Amino acid sequence: MPSNMSYKNFSIKPFEVPKSQFQLRGFRLSPSSHRHFNQSLGIPLVTQADTVFNGKEIGSSCYVESSKYRFIRTSNITEKALIDCSSVEYCKPNLTNILRGGEILIAEDGGGDGLGEVCLYEKDINYSDYLCNGALAIVVHNVDARMYVLGMLKSNYFKEFLDNNTPLASTIRHSNGIAKSFKFPEYSGKNDAHIVLSLLMQNLISKEQQIASRNVAIDDMISNTLGIGKHGHLDTCKSFFIKNEFKFSG
Repeated sequence: MPSNMSYKNFSIKPFEVPKSQFQLRGFRLSPSSHRHFNQSLGIPLVTQADTVFNGKEIGSSCYVESSKYRFIRTSNITEKALIDCSSVEYCKPNLTNILRGGEILIAEDGGGDGLGEVCLYEKDINYSDYLCNGALAIVVHNVDARMYVLGMLKSNYFKEFLDNNTPLASTIRHSNGIAKSFKFPEYSGKNDAHIVLSLLMQNLISKEQQIASRNVAIDDMISNTLGIGKHGHLDTCKSFFIKNEFKFSG
């Protein structure tokens, strides 16, 4: 994308709207509700990826209270650059839709601002993760190209593209794979703008990793101070409060 061109330059507001499109957009009268995008530049996302696959549902009988297997939902794909696993569902082992690490995840289904969120999946060696059917996984083997693609998909341009091509719904909206057709210039190691975007995303990923590591260190320090074990057991918490004469009322 040229440096002097914002994503809004690709948005076109029509002077006339076909009846079918009018119905698709929920009979809204605002011109902005019927805009479409100039996708003449670049090539489709599905062509730029080495592999693209959809997640799958595992069935309610597969959920368990605790396990080394986790089920990644669209709610784990947030505005952050990295996957957010602060709240996950645990499940039984499954033979399909497993994540290997390094995939770019797209929330294809969602309500509110959740539709079109994108993140990088970072594998936790302690778990095996499976992807839900409301998300799309993009595999790009070249790291520099992967970071560039991640940057393009994290743009408002992509979110608006998906929003304007996904039918409205009262709760959850389903884009049905439209993200695969999203077009943008293919990564080139000779293009300065592409290189800079890739480096910026790598820097952002690094910063988020550092913050996450520090949060873990802080949690460990608090747990050690209170005598709380790694599994949440109060080993010596009672004696700690008695020794320091903490008193609670009410």
